[in-house]
Amino acid sequence: DDIVDGNPKPILGLIWTIILNFELSHDAESQASAKASLMDWAKRACRGYKGVDVKNLTSSFRNGMAFNAIIHRFRPELIEFDKLRPENAEENLENAFSVAETKLGIPRLLDVEDFILDE
Repeated sequence: DDIVDGNPKPILGLIWTIILNFELSHDAESQASAKASLMDWAKRACRGYKGVDVKNLTSSFRNGMAFNAIIHRFRPELIEFDKLRPENAEENLENAFSVAETKLGIPRLLDVEDFILDE
C-alpha cells in the first residue's frame, strides 16, 4: 500500500535494494526485466528535472543529480535541487545518500566511492 500511495520511504529503500540486488542476480532474463522496470520508473520520477536525463542505471546516476531528483520528487522539502550542480558529483551523491539515511531512514547501502571514476 505504501508504494501505491507514493510513500517515499519504502520506494527509495526499494530502489537501493534493487540496485544492490543487481550485483547478486544470476538470472539474466529476470535481471533485464527488473532493470527495465526500474529504469522506466526512474525516468518518470526524474522527468522535468534540469540536468537529469536517465538513460541507464550507471552513468545517469554517477553525478548524483538523479538520486537527488528522485528524493525531491517525493519529498521536495528535503532537497534544495536548484542549488545542485552536475559538476559537483561527490557533493551531490553525499547529499542524496545522507538525506536518504538521516531523513528517510534508508540504510546507506551505497557509497560515493561506488560512483566516482578513478581518474
